[in-house]
Amino acid sequence: MTSSYRDRIETLATEARAAREAFDPPADPPDEERAMRYLREGFGEAVAVYVDARSGEWERFDAGEFARL
Repeated sequence: MTSSYRDRIETLATEARAAREAFDPPADPPDEERAMRYLREGFGEAVAVYVDARSGEWERFDAGEFARL
């Protein structure tokens, strides 16, 4: 059974895939500004979906959703 978060998880997975494919390592690592942007706009969004699903009424992800998240 899929959760009500399926569409949001799919969007996040698509965005993460595109970001991975477009990744170009910084010439002079670490690029702290870029890393913080990734954490806020990528990882942070995935964590927010997980926390939201686990707050209040417990929403269960199916195996595919959990893997993509």
